[in-house]
Amino acid sequence: MENAIAILTSSVSRNAGGLYDAIRCLALNLNAPVEIFGLQDEYTETDRSGWGEIKLNAFETSLFRSFGYAPGLYTSIHQKKIEVLHLHGLWMYPQWVTYNWQKKHKSPVIISTHGMLNAWALEISSWKKYLVGKAFAYKSLERATCIHALCYSEYKAIRNFGLKNPVAIIPNGITIPKRSNSKAPTQERKTLLYLGRLHPIKGLDLLIDALGIIKSGNTNFFENWQVKMVGGGIPAHREALEKNVRNLGLENDVFFLGPRYNSAKEEALRTASAYILPSYSEGIPVSVLEAWSYKLPVLMTEKCNLSDGFETDAAIKLELNKENIAGQILNMGSFDRKQRETMGENGFRLVQSKYDWKKIAEKFERTYRWLIDGKSKPEFIYTD
Repeated sequence: MENAIAILTSSVSRNAGGLYDAIRCLALNLNAPVEIFGLQDEYTETDRSGWGEIKLNAFETSLFRSFGYAPGLYTSIHQKKIEVLHLHGLWMYPQWVTYNWQKKHKSPVIISTHGMLNAWALEISSWKKYLVGKAFAYKSLERATCIHALCYSEYKAIRNFGLKNPVAIIPNGITIPKRSNSKAPTQERKTLLYLGRLHPIKGLDLLIDALGIIKSGNTNFFENWQVKMVGGGIPAHREALEKNVRNLGLENDVFFLGPRYNSAKEEALRTASAYILPSYSEGIPVSVLEAWSYKLPVLMTEKCNLSDGFETDAAIKLELNKENIAGQILNMGSFDRKQRETMGENGFRLVQSKYDWKKIAEKFERTYRWLIDGKSKPEFIYTD
């Protein structure tokens, strides 16, 4: 591949949430030349160093900022010599740019939907997505040379949406931390950690209601455990969650710490004793892979699409109701340190064997080659 693989996304900073690490780590592990295109925001310069030597093009938005309108992006990307354009995310101006670039250049396009075609996700701001879809997004998806799904359930969602394109099923990956074997310092109370966006799709309302059930049951759980919520997100949702914490008398047990990055994020993972994600809908959540890379036992729903975590005894399965979540938290809380460490080790071995970014990047390289020359279709690309 002589010319660049162009990766296009909305935000190239921490504002993208989990997508920031997913896209950045993919780019850093590719052996093909790659160039990044995205929109400028308040953290672009702060996070620019995270892209290493990769050329990063970030464009200022104007007028319709929530849509991501950035005319400089359109002009720049049409001037580049690109073999494959890889779009991450839907419903914003970068998808319009992708659609028009493909019409003009007739070159391969792959679109990573990152769970945005899952039924639960489509219900959020559905009327806006319908208008954008009618304007260009539906045609952009239909004309894509290939669509990328993180897991089989996302593949099914893509097919249920009516798309017949080839679909590459490639999961997210994780960079194994250098300090993965370090032990957390002794604390008076162990920490059950949530790390991610404070968003309704994450099921945090159910989690807090479940913690309320535990609190009202007069158990000694909170004598031994605390819950830390690490992440930014929708302010109104955080306010609602904090209000419910106060209403349930959990002020001394549940703590909202805001977003954490780099060494502060590492510290949050290193000092936790377990991780929880009671999500309604996910692609492949990087946060769970990160928790396993720090050898943490995980509590999660089937919607996280990591069934191998249940199969390898690295995770406890949660149902989407507060009673079950409360029961499973208490179940996990009864484990001794050795039991938690065994589950964490199982998760660590799982990410080492299956979710290391170097292995994930190799699959994308094979996909790009197939898109360019049409030869040797990888076995993980489905055309049915």
